[in-house]
Amino acid sequence: MNILSKKALLLCTFILAFLSSEAQWALQNDSLFFGAGIKDICIVDPNVVWALAYNGSQPSKQVRYFTRTIDGGSLWKADSIKTNPSIPPDQGISNIVGINTDTAWVVTFSPANTSAGGVYRTNDGGANWTKQNTATFNTNSFPDFIYFWDKNNGLVLGDPNPIGFEIYTTTDGGANWAAVPSANIPPPLSNEYGNIYSFSVIGNTIWAGTSLGRLLKSTDMGLHWTVSNVISSKSVNKPVFKDLNNGLCTVSTNNDTLMRTIDGGSTWNIVPVTGVYLKSDLCYAGGTNQRYICVGLNTPVGSSYSVDDGNTWISIESAQRHTCVSFLNSGTGWAGTFTTASNPPTGGIYKWTGNNGVPEYENTIGMKLYPNPNNGIFHITQANEENGSIQILVCDLVGKIVYKSSRTINPAEEDLDLTSQPRGLYFVRVTNSKGESAVQKLVIE
Repeated sequence: MNILSKKALLLCTFILAFLSSEAQWALQNDSLFFGAGIKDICIVDPNVVWALAYNGSQPSKQVRYFTRTIDGGSLWKADSIKTNPSIPPDQGISNIVGINTDTAWVVTFSPANTSAGGVYRTNDGGANWTKQNTATFNTNSFPDFIYFWDKNNGLVLGDPNPIGFEIYTTTDGGANWAAVPSANIPPPLSNEYGNIYSFSVIGNTIWAGTSLGRLLKSTDMGLHWTVSNVISSKSVNKPVFKDLNNGLCTVSTNNDTLMRTIDGGSTWNIVPVTGVYLKSDLCYAGGTNQRYICVGLNTPVGSSYSVDDGNTWISIESAQRHTCVSFLNSGTGWAGTFTTASNPPTGGIYKWTGNNGVPEYENTIGMKLYPNPNNGIFHITQANEENGSIQILVCDLVGKIVYKSSRTINPAEEDLDLTSQPRGLYFVRVTNSKGESAVQKLVIE
């Protein structure tokens, strides 16, 4: 092995250690029954989180349990969804949405359409739930998801019944639900239906995926809708938008193809994925250090992130099974898993405790790299070296060195031109004349 290859191997070893120490999940006890998995997580704020359970050993068996924390997950309290009259035994819960410690909604469905689904609200932290009868689903209906923007404004979307998609909106917390006129909703294709929990929201705009490769979109909280094609005849499992223009979604092909839009969902293209893309769930972590997060339940398992809009996926860890994932911002997130065999059952949900960003920081040798990310021109300063002598080495994710330089500069600053390299995540190591090194991630947009 030549010296250059040894350097690349050492750098990659350092990078792997850096990433594994940077990002962590802490297991919490969600108080659910043994074998319960988490199917949906709604984060209200860093302290208040509602989550919905399913039967991990018999996924087709419908259960009606939720769990809630009001202290960031130090204590979770689980309970069944109690209503009077009771929810029909054949029904499951599509998803859960909470707006504070006390108030949340769920929407129920009957897999075989043998009983009428409905919307239920709690005002006492889940101790009691009341059906909101003005969302008049019947036995031919199938509610797919519910969402609330605030304590008053909400939406519930269901499958065509029988001609058009069945959508209700409310402006008073669900005391009164109004059906959206069919003239305001694009007609469905033959045998097209919505998907459970397949939606994304940015501001007043909401997108919803369908079973035949289309995406419904409303910019006014569900009052009027348009439709676009993602990929013909394939199910859009879950769109995830980071802003009004840019988003990703997974479609049900043999390889669960990842698609991307840059125009608000009007057009979509296949993402040329490299790295560890996991296909159980996908979310976006906004805020200061923005990125997409994906998780895996079955082989491969683990969690990964992307800072280049889905092109490149970096493994966070590859040992933990995750059923779903949700982030409020880059520092606040949870991922579902399963409770384990003990008395009482333990585990069930992971809380994010790692650093979820690409920082611009001054390290122990005084190296700074900025702006980061950008289109390929990075500025390096190295303050703690009198003669300004530095060696620069840049490698890609597989350890290939794409840039190397040895320079004596005074003052110790230089522009690093990587505009010839593809977009994605790279690592730069700067070594001074004393042999001291610093490694930092950089992103070419």
